[in-house]
Amino acid sequence: FPSHDTMSQRGHIDDVDPQVSGLKLKVNYQGYCKTPVRLSLAGGGTDVEPFSSSHGSKVLNFAIKEFVFGEIQPNFPNIQDKPISLSIVSNSIGSGMQKNRVKSNFEILLEQKLTECFELKLPFAVSISLRTPFSPGSGLGASSSIVLTAVHLLCQLLDDTVNPLDLAKRAFEIERTQMGIAGGFQDQFACALGGICYLTAQNGVIEAEKLKLPKIKQI
Repeated sequence: FPSHDTMSQRGHIDDVDPQVSGLKLKVNYQGYCKTPVRLSLAGGGTDVEPFSSSHGSKVLNFAIKEFVFGEIQPNFPNIQDKPISLSIVSNSIGSGMQKNRVKSNFEILLEQKLTECFELKLPFAVSISLRTPFSPGSGLGASSSIVLTAVHLLCQLLDDTVNPLDLAKRAFEIERTQMGIAGGFQDQFACALGGICYLTAQNGVIEAEKLKLPKIKQI
């Protein structure tokens, strides 16, 4: 079963001074990340409020070999423009194929919320490019994979080391609370942990367990 994965390439650091003397910019920096989408086996919906708080949650899901791929790099030509430029392209049929693509409401809102969360931490403007196999709303947790990929790319750039559970919580906060997109918590944790996940929640405390399948001997 696939898992969440990141890879970064950091080039040499040069002194580039558009406005502030001595500003250190990672001029050759490129960060990469891929995040799986998921299928829900059982318990989907129990992770959604208000049911989760009232009755608890038990969810079983697993990641599949379909990924959101992301890349982040400096956006020096627009250093005095917006801090984060976000582009999301879907590989699904009929999505994002037009030459002059118009940004979706989801794309615009995510860019806005990422900017609000990370603007003061960024030393320079960045460009984030994401490619997803499915559009948000497909039922496979694609929107959560997109948000989590973008958040992890920014954390990579800032050398902000986060474990999968903290990453899932950050992505949940941005997508569910700040963006106001309805849904539960299983998507973010499935995307961050990968593999087969058993998720439970009681009294607001979420616990995640990755299940290991026994190896099957070939005859």
